[in-house]
Amino acid sequence: MTQIKIVRKRGQAMKVEVMGHQGASCTQLTKPLTQLGETEVELKPEYHEQPVQVNTDISIGGW
Repeated sequence: MTQIKIVRKRGQAMKVEVMGHQGASCTQLTKPLTQLGETEVELKPEYHEQPVQVNTDISIGGW
């Protein structure tokens, strides 16, 4: 599950953290928030990972 944590302190840039999400698409999730004003950006290691896709279709013995 993807969660977005927002911390805003008076006189400081807004901090937006995406948790439970991999890949560069997290920047699309936070784009509306970053357009509100000054934000602090720090790319986590998960940003550079490719999301894992799992195939749940299983066939056993041609049934």
